[in-house]
Amino acid sequence: MKNTQLTRCKVLALPLLLFLVTVCFQNQTFAQTPCPDCVCPPVPIDDAQHNPTPIPWIPGDTCVDLYGNGCVYKICYAFRQTSANNFDYMITQVCIPEGCEPGDSSEILQLLHDASWFIMNSNPRNFPCPPCPNGQIQWTENFVTCWKYVTFSGPQGGGKRISICQNHGWCLHAYKVCCNPTTGVKTFTHIRDVTTTWQCASELPGPGETFINNCTPEACPPVH
Repeated sequence: MKNTQLTRCKVLALPLLLFLVTVCFQNQTFAQTPCPDCVCPPVPIDDAQHNPTPIPWIPGDTCVDLYGNGCVYKICYAFRQTSANNFDYMITQVCIPEGCEPGDSSEILQLLHDASWFIMNSNPRNFPCPPCPNGQIQWTENFVTCWKYVTFSGPQGGGKRISICQNHGWCLHAYKVCCNPTTGVKTFTHIRDVTTTWQCASELPGPGETFINNCTPEACPPVH
């Protein structure tokens, strides 16, 4: 009789244990890393037409858990308005928290592409987004095609970052943008691309920098 009761208890306890394990995984959260303490680079002094005196870029930055896994990246970006209905975004640097480093060149490229589209979709400068189906407002994703990956050190500490190089080509994806008047969800309608090539030249390391990868050509982001 005692053995029968023990067996029954085990059988009853097993589903309870599986339920508790399932609940634990469903409620799993990730401790977020601090936002990396790194200085953003100067904004470009050119644009896709390699115009040495374009409409000026304005710097900005934001910190975000880009993949929802606790890794908080600092994304440096630039923005500008080029006409009444045309607005530009670009990224200039991604600072990487410790333990969240990309593993190879494909992961570096994916991180850059994801950071670039995050800035476009999150719209940190509150570019206008008229109610759909209005199609008069254009946002352009500007992406330079030459990047360096370095470790850095400074008075506030150090880390790793991927930054634009001085010599670079450009990829531009232009979109008509509108927002759902009820939900605020954005609709991006791709309208054109512009690509300009330029020699991706090696650079000397800056103060406190050590190259992981010197200036390397990177592919254009996908169209969304």
